[in-house]
Amino acid sequence: MKPSRPGVARDRAALPGTRGAPFVLWVALSTPFLYVYDPSGEKIRTVRLQAAGVVHPSSLHFPDDTRLLVAPGCYEFTVW
Repeated sequence: MKPSRPGVARDRAALPGTRGAPFVLWVALSTPFLYVYDPSGEKIRTVRLQAAGVVHPSSLHFPDDTRLLVAPGCYEFTVW
């Protein structure tokens, strides 16, 4: 998926976090980063996933409170 304009990223996947009491939103754009936002909309974390190479997530899934599954590649990451 390419940006419609240079420098403009499109969203690829978004998922509400399940860990802990406060609601957080995990967003993956066409860049190799995940951005995590708190309920007020503040970015609280930027994550770069590294597996067999840099991962560009198109799908995210939390099977439980400690794991994040990422596709393509079916990678599993520990959520802190």
